[in-house]
Order: sequence, then C-alpha cells, then structure tokens
Amino acid sequence: MSSDDEDLDSMSEDEAPPKAKKQRKKKAKKDPNKPKRNMSAFFLYSNANRDRVKEENPEAKFGDIAKIMSAEFKDLSTSERAKWDKLAAEDKERYQAAMEDYEPPEDDDSPKAKKGAAKKKAAPAPKASPKKMPAKGKAKK
Repeated sequence: MSSDDEDLDSMSEDEAPPKAKKQRKKKAKKDPNKPKRNMSAFFLYSNANRDRVKEENPEAKFGDIAKIMSAEFKDLSTSERAKWDKLAAEDKERYQAAMEDYEPPEDDDSPKAKKGAAKKKAAPAPKASPKKMPAKGKAKK
C-alpha cells in the first residue's frame, strides 16, 4: 500500500480529497473608443423591420420574432436582397476605414503584451530515430 492509499483510507466518507483550484483568466477590458463592428445584411434588415414584426405579432416572444424575420429575409426577392447587401457592404467599408484610423491604447497591463514578451517558444527537440520492434508472435532468443 502506498502512502496515498493510506491517506484516502484515513479520511472519513464525508471528506473529499482537496481539488486543485482553476485560475480564471482576467477578461480584457474593452476600449470604448474602438469602432463598432460592421453589420450583416440580415442585421440591418432585422433592425429596420423589428418594430413592424412586433406590431403584427404581439404575442410572439423574442425567439419567435427572430424566426419570423429570418423567414422573411430568406424569402426576399433578389432586388430587395441586393438593397440590403449593398447597405451591408457600405457598412463594412465604414468599419474598415474607421479601423485604419483607430489606434489601440498603449497598455502595459494588457495580457497580450505580457504573453508575447514573457513566453518564447523553445526550439523543438530533435526526433529520436525509431527503434525496430520485433514482430508480434516472434521472440528473439
């Protein structure tokens, strides 16, 4: 019997062995000055039509409204769909232009800065040549 087995045997049934605590990573703070992401054609469509769908379906819950708008968006004609795709493309250009001008704040406490500076990958160890194993059923004498 090992000492670990003896330790477990000496514990009462009510006691549990100590568990290792998991450390959570700290969530990075969001920059309030960072430009908002671009919206997809469906998001633009749903924002424009949500009030109408709510009025037409007052008993519908949040998920039901999303399902109704999704079905409507899928049934749009190609010309109507092209209108929303064009708006989405314009919003994407707005976002890309805003990101070109955006400079993230210099922050010494940021986890990305610490991770890159502190950890450097070691060179991989050379692989050992595989040893020849005897075939199964045949033993060397």
